[in-house]
Amino acid sequence: MNTKKWIKVISIITMMFFANITVADYFEDVGRDPRARGMANAMVAMYSGIHSMHYNPAGTSRSLNFEITSIYGKPLTVTELSDGSSFSTLDFGVLMPFTNSVNLSWLIRWLFYGLTFGNESFFFKNGVTGLSFYHRNSANLVSETRITFNYSKILDDVLFKGAKLSAGFNFDFYMLSFNSTEDWAYIQSEFGASMSKMAFGLDLGIMYDFAKNIRLGAVFENLIQPNFSVFPGGSDKSPMNVKLGAAMMFDELLFFEDLTLTVNYVTFGKYDPDDNTVSRTAWMYAFESWWFEHMFAFRGGVQLGDDESSEITAGITFDVVFGDHEISLDYAFSLPLGVTGTRHLFSLTWKKAIPKYSFIYDEKRAAELKRIEELKRKQEEEDKKKKNKIR
Repeated sequence: MNTKKWIKVISIITMMFFANITVADYFEDVGRDPRARGMANAMVAMYSGIHSMHYNPAGTSRSLNFEITSIYGKPLTVTELSDGSSFSTLDFGVLMPFTNSVNLSWLIRWLFYGLTFGNESFFFKNGVTGLSFYHRNSANLVSETRITFNYSKILDDVLFKGAKLSAGFNFDFYMLSFNSTEDWAYIQSEFGASMSKMAFGLDLGIMYDFAKNIRLGAVFENLIQPNFSVFPGGSDKSPMNVKLGAAMMFDELLFFEDLTLTVNYVTFGKYDPDDNTVSRTAWMYAFESWWFEHMFAFRGGVQLGDDESSEITAGITFDVVFGDHEISLDYAFSLPLGVTGTRHLFSLTWKKAIPKYSFIYDEKRAAELKRIEELKRKQEEEDKKKKNKIR
């Protein structure tokens, strides 16, 4: 083996074999959703349906829609590598509120019925479940796959009457797969490194409406710390992180309409418990404004942390509603201040409104509400036909 190859192998061993060195490059959280990405990830205190899943598990709880989203992104646009490879991500997610109807949520209720200990009504009313699949290909060297199961629930009036509270969790399944190369084959034969690694993680989130237009949120990441070491007996765990956030909503402010201002504070845990240095922290400030009866939104933000995490972000959304259906096209752009290149994310989201009677568990009330909604729909159709005849 020549000198250059030895240097390359030693570098890989230095980065991976000594188990407590950072694994920040694996499943690096630079923003998975364009709406959040455009707001510098300052989404800890925002209810935004499927767009909240990876920023606060409780943020999905108040969704009344069946939602599907697909996301494609470039984590960092740099000149392609010498072998023509590059970096890209793909994300797919589904969100489904629990209802009194037979649908996907009923399958979840059936699978986890035994874990409710007879309290099925409490766990599966005013709740939401979601599933997402994330894949990142890093220069044809390693692929990262994460499957997330989300559960969240509205807990209004639980602490005290009038308290608007939500809570949720994400259970994550991680899988690293290393491509077979000559260098990796050497490390595998000499040190017993595996070609793949599976790990599990758990995140917890809460949200509390402090006032009519002020909301607070908190997220505790990696309560179960995923271990990404590929060496026998190695320990390469992701640190536990704490994220705190606040949001303030305005119907109008200056020339902005439907405006939300957010601020987040994040403290990142240490990869090495014996490290006496100060933990890394970051502040995120962002805004979002919707215009033209919620058809168009623009947003922006700034993240201030260390040299590699500081960045400026911006994003837009085009939203179209037709009947019970809604389609959103989102784009986000971010400019890292300490790294060369830019980041881009695109997503397409489809929402299907669920009838209000599907959330009523009293059979008589649900049937009556269903009858009223059907009469209202028929009346609207007749009015529309009359208008067309007049034209």
